[in-house]
Amino acid sequence: MITRREVVWGGVGAALGMGGVGHRFGAIWRGPAARGPAEVWLADRAAGAVWSCDGDGGLLARVQVPAPIALAPDGTGGVWVVSALEGVPLAAHQLLHLAPDGAFMERTPCAPPPLRHGPRILVCAAGQRVVVIEGVGGRAVASSLTSKGLCASPLGCEPRAIAARRGFLWCLGERGDLVALRMSGAAIGMGAGVELPRCSSRATDRLPREATGLDLALDHDGRGAWVLGRTPGRSCIGRWHLDADGTPRRVWLRWLSFEAAAIAATRGGCAWIADARAPRAVALSGEGRVTVWRADLPGEGIEDVLAHADGGAWFAAAGALLRVGPSGESRPGQGRLGHVVSLASAIPMA
Repeated sequence: MITRREVVWGGVGAALGMGGVGHRFGAIWRGPAARGPAEVWLADRAAGAVWSCDGDGGLLARVQVPAPIALAPDGTGGVWVVSALEGVPLAAHQLLHLAPDGAFMERTPCAPPPLRHGPRILVCAAGQRVVVIEGVGGRAVASSLTSKGLCASPLGCEPRAIAARRGFLWCLGERGDLVALRMSGAAIGMGAGVELPRCSSRATDRLPREATGLDLALDHDGRGAWVLGRTPGRSCIGRWHLDADGTPRRVWLRWLSFEAAAIAATRGGCAWIADARAPRAVALSGEGRVTVWRADLPGEGIEDVLAHADGGAWFAAAGALLRVGPSGESRPGQGRLGHVVSLASAIPMA
């Protein structure tokens, strides 16, 4: 029997029994009554499952998915999932769309061809469509409830991170290139049933030459971006904003004394950064001032971070879902998961 137990940091650990769950794709387990609605989706690659959780980390629904490796919110409370069909990053993948209750809605194959240039799969939501980027130069899947298929991506850089919001698509390249695309409401037909958002303008900038691109996060209006880069032993974090003509302009940049893993932007104009090698979380103000420095997170190996509505953040640890409040205080989470690799919001966008 599966039971739900909370994890409060510094307490005696939690247990989440996985016995009694079937292994067929798409099977959904419903948790006991939770204290609130779903707030976060998590991808547990080792367990072959995507979970929805409430605000205290309580498990609401478990959907069987082969090796989920990346998530993107669909804006309605549902989630897009990139799944490695054979359980390995360089094999074939599929794009799945799950409803807010975990029900299966849509599936789109992402390959053939298999990835040949590296294991990163990038996914972001763009209105009612989702964009998935694979490999060097990019191949993209554009999918909605009415159109799906495979086509070439016009990003023009080797993508490391992508994000879309309110008509803007940003791409951070492996070499630190930053590309901002303005998307119109029209779509480009790329074959039978295939559509991508039309890009009406493009502008570029870059990180310092010694830094490689790592991650980016967008402000709520889509016109500002937090950009994360890395060199051996340290990271750089900067703020960019789009000018009136759509050109990304750097507002400020500072260096951090650790190698970061991921970044997430809050609605209040701040950002959370997770350390890739130590149990550390850092919050920065919009001006680049450190407001929280938390160096005692449980465990190591933070792989993703998601901003919480209260100004705090969720963290995807190797075997747990962690949460901190806006001042860095510990909040309830969920433990004894397999290997959490990606997080996405389950809260419908206003």
